[in-house]
Amino acid sequence: MRLFISVSTVTTFVAMSFGGSLFCVALAEFSSRTIVQRILFIGWTKEAEKLVAAMNSDRNHPYEIVGYLATNCPGSGTGSPFCSRLGSPNEMEE
Repeated sequence: MRLFISVSTVTTFVAMSFGGSLFCVALAEFSSRTIVQRILFIGWTKEAEKLVAAMNSDRNHPYEIVGYLATNCPGSGTGSPFCSRLGSPNEMEE
């Protein structure tokens, strides 16, 4: 009976250690492949520029900034050094 308890204890300890290590490796692998959401801005304003600057300063976000479509709306700026101009809203399908 004592032999059974000793062997069971050692086996359980080894299995739990191996399982925990395996779980940590799997978790690290999954977290490196997070789902990325692509962002396209319609128009460009100072607020959009501030948002892109904040996102670029923090690398722990799940977003990929694709670019922006230029509009002729009031308040829309001339462009951005942070992301590329991809055309106008009429060219969105292209």
